Amino acid sequence: MTELVTALLVKPGETPRTRRISPDFNSMRRIIGANAEELYPFADAVAVVYDPDGDRIRLPLNVLLKNGSGQPYEAIHGAFLLVGVNRGEYVSLNERQTRRFREMFSRGGASSEKPCAPAERIPALTKNRKRFAFPPAWS
Repeated sequence: MTELVTALLVKPGETPRTRRISPDFNSMRRIIGANAEELYPFADAVAVVYDPDGDRIRLPLNVLLKNGSGQPYEAIHGAFLLVGVNRGEYVSLNERQTRRFREMFSRGGASSEKPCAPAERIPALTKNRKRFAFPPAWS
């Protein structure tokens, strides 16, 4: 049996809440939508798992991710998850991360702590999981 991990679920217009989830991409995809991708916009080793087609399928706007200059570079529509990442595996958010991201996303937006652009998107992991190189700061 797979051990559950602690993630933060952020739904539009709601206070972010912790949720115990199975640490596999398909389980996360069932929570947030059929299509899913990951973004890594923060200095912490934390994945944002979201539906990149949320705007196209008219899900409500949730948050705008902004670069270090405060310019939006990604609009997330619909629910998304924040989950820790360690050596290519999903892990629980620690207490500090949970507190920090709950506060950040309770305000309805977030700024990246590192320069980040859509080109930095890391492809969604699938059942036939491949290892992706994470930003050097995490190595």
